[in-house]
Amino acid sequence: MVYMATVKKKKTRESEDVCDSGLPPAKMLFPKTGVQKQEAEEQQIPIPNAEDKTKNKELMVIQERNNLELLKKIVEMASETFDIKEIELIGGLNTRTSTSPSNWRHTHDLDFAARTEEMNSIIGMIKSLGYEYIKSKKFGGMHFKKSIQIGDKEVTHDVHVALDLIYDMSTNRMYVLKEINGVEKQVKPMFDENKGLEITVKAAPIEDMVLMKSMTIREKDWKDVYYLLLDAFDEIDKEKIVEKCLYSNEMERKYDPESSKFVSFQAHIIDHWERMKKHVEKLDKSWLEETKHVLIGRLDKLIDVLKKTLPENEAKELGERYEWPEIKEAEKENGPSEI
Repeated sequence: MVYMATVKKKKTRESEDVCDSGLPPAKMLFPKTGVQKQEAEEQQIPIPNAEDKTKNKELMVIQERNNLELLKKIVEMASETFDIKEIELIGGLNTRTSTSPSNWRHTHDLDFAARTEEMNSIIGMIKSLGYEYIKSKKFGGMHFKKSIQIGDKEVTHDVHVALDLIYDMSTNRMYVLKEINGVEKQVKPMFDENKGLEITVKAAPIEDMVLMKSMTIREKDWKDVYYLLLDAFDEIDKEKIVEKCLYSNEMERKYDPESSKFVSFQAHIIDHWERMKKHVEKLDKSWLEETKHVLIGRLDKLIDVLKKTLPENEAKELGERYEWPEIKEAEKENGPSEI
């Protein structure tokens, strides 16, 4: 038997929800529930019983197996058949390569970043695996899909390939990749049933993963950042964070002249890291207070490195918003003019 429950269905945010400064408005800060505060409407959805949950796990095991087997094929074909050099794994499977198994989440699609010059070879490779090529998205991203029969269910498997940059629809910002050559890492299965499907891939470096996931306002991406900072903070090269932010800031203006109305990319990232600190404080009791303290401290270390690159007006605006000590001290000594 399937029971029904009344829940709140979240509306999607409008892309115009960006204040004049280019920073997302304060209402986008995640409240205690870990989702955006938005008007809601009631909807009836089924609550799965124990049998449904077992079937769901079986489905996830098969989805993961298909995902990893496809990843292996793509890695082999890119190297041996299509001579695709500038392609690297991003997305949920990439975060597994730098985090502990207890912090992994199920993901049922594949995400890559590649250079535009590789586009035709990638289309040929993935179409040869039976996938339909969907027309390019905004700023050149590619989408492929294929229907797969799993038991009595037909599910869609998606492959996404970002070209040169990661475009985030939730904030209308882009992260332009300085390099796409990847580092060799091993992707492992989450489920015991899929042991033996470990794959060595070229994966985007941890600095790129932290920045592209910090750019968004999706909670699952923010939590991926938290796990990366908790499990692999010592692997993060802070100077590379600075270099990559400055490069993306410069290139974003070239790709999209409209972006000139936004704050710098580094200000956008710092603003999100400050908001993450507030979000961390609101996480539920499954997060130990000590863990929250460590995480906030690591976010502060990244903020301190990046804030030195801010234009003066942005440093002042963010400093006043988040009460940075040096801003408060400067205003105490010199008045509220410039720092």
